[in-house]
Amino acid sequence: MYLAASMTFLAEFGYQEDDVHLACCPLYHSAPPVFAAFSSTVGGTVVVMPRFEPAEFLRLVEKEKVTSSFVVPTVLQAVLNLPEEEKRRYDLSSLRSVIVAGAQCPERVKLEIVDLFGPCLYEFYGSTEGMINTIMKPADFARKPKSCGRAGPFNEIRILDPTGRECPTGGSGEICVKNPLLMMSYYKDDQKTEDSFREGFYRTGDVGYVDEEGFYYIVDREKDMIISGGVNIYPAEIENELISHPKVYDAAVIGVPDEYWGEAVKAFIVLKPGQTATAEEIAAYCLENMADYKKPRHVVFMDELPRSPEGKMLKNVLRRMG
Repeated sequence: MYLAASMTFLAEFGYQEDDVHLACCPLYHSAPPVFAAFSSTVGGTVVVMPRFEPAEFLRLVEKEKVTSSFVVPTVLQAVLNLPEEEKRRYDLSSLRSVIVAGAQCPERVKLEIVDLFGPCLYEFYGSTEGMINTIMKPADFARKPKSCGRAGPFNEIRILDPTGRECPTGGSGEICVKNPLLMMSYYKDDQKTEDSFREGFYRTGDVGYVDEEGFYYIVDREKDMIISGGVNIYPAEIENELISHPKVYDAAVIGVPDEYWGEAVKAFIVLKPGQTATAEEIAAYCLENMADYKKPRHVVFMDELPRSPEGKMLKNVLRRMG
């Protein structure tokens, strides 16, 4: 089964015998070594970066004629944050498959990367427990930039409401997945294992929906949802809006206690080098495209946001900051 799955995914992500894969993310995490191994499987070459640097990433693509790379969204953001002349000085035409996953990738980042790299961007949604569940291919990014793709090979996906009923097309609920490669259990944690499955489907803890064409969309992590004045607010929507601001490099949103509303939206923002902004400017920008109750009531500007080595936002650290 594992061999059949590997060969299928090789084809899904466009690997070929002359593949040159650039490994730029930590190899102790699950996805980076898997995608490097895909290249080895077809007889390709793997180039390893001891430490990621955005300009060095582009230099190696040109020098080694790199055809594929697995990246996390922060890698793409760092590349886009380079000066325009630095980004455009390298020949990136060898790239065939730049595969992004590990966290939600903002729509702006996807579209700007396609403009820089060409039509080679793939995205997948999955987890260590559930493997690869959806795949978004380059041909679909222009018309479905917010989607993480259609169900991948071997996958059955359900969107379930809190009662366990399947949501209608377009309705948001918990994403639950089933495939032959699901993990069997959590080590020495029977209760967590039991809580993580529903009728054989793994409960991802992510909220999402599927459209009429079978494309899936991630709304947010269920546990990150903010309830303000009795209204559900998903931080990912606000984060996407914030990152589209021309002065903003990175952003994270959490809920903080509020005596009147129960919870209020708080944004942590990293500005692009040389830029300045005010909390009022940020809130006004959000109001251009979203309801007033979603705008940040508190804004904190930071030099960098806390992320794990694989690029995941550490919101527990931000919550401790209050």
